[in-house]
Amino acid sequence: MGNSTGNYSLLESDSLSAIGRKQAQELARALESEVFDKIIVSPLTRALETIAPYLEKTHQEAEVWPEITEMRWQTTHEPRAAAWPHEPAEIPSDLPDRFTFFDDRRIKPAATLSEKPEEQRSRLYDAKERVEQLHREGYTSVLMVSHGIFIRELVCALLQLPGVLSFPADNCSAQQIASKDGKNWDVHFLNRLAEPPSPNFLKRVLSH
Repeated sequence: MGNSTGNYSLLESDSLSAIGRKQAQELARALESEVFDKIIVSPLTRALETIAPYLEKTHQEAEVWPEITEMRWQTTHEPRAAAWPHEPAEIPSDLPDRFTFFDDRRIKPAATLSEKPEEQRSRLYDAKERVEQLHREGYTSVLMVSHGIFIRELVCALLQLPGVLSFPADNCSAQQIASKDGKNWDVHFLNRLAEPPSPNFLKRVLSH
């Protein structure tokens, strides 16, 4: 609904619009033949609603990671806080019973207090380290359903890019990265770009 109204929520749940629900059904059909070792999703309603049709169609389950909720864009990489504020989170009752919370942590970042950049950085690196742990545990194909800015920052963190890079983090887009050793990551596909990225950006990404 944020795309429809321009009233974006960062930490509060908001549902998909009618167009969004149609796109979620189309996504389910597009992914139907794909097989993933694990499916991870943000606790925000719009992310849960995005993947629910695919889970129903393929009889799979997804794990909710509270850490991968949307974050605000920052101009610098802040130091990592020791923790981040949170509040209870539940799966909406109208969604299928195909979601579990990681480590049964039924939480999401607190919406009542503005997150500090350091707190956002804390959960970003919690998620990064858990992705790397999945690789060490033998997971070879993981689907993550999150949010534009968070995914952008996660890609930067996994690629160990210095500072913050400004590249398009389009809504309704896809990124694909891969690793052979869980430490060095390659970009296979980055965003549904509205225009070609700058040569300087490509040079910096490809050099990592």
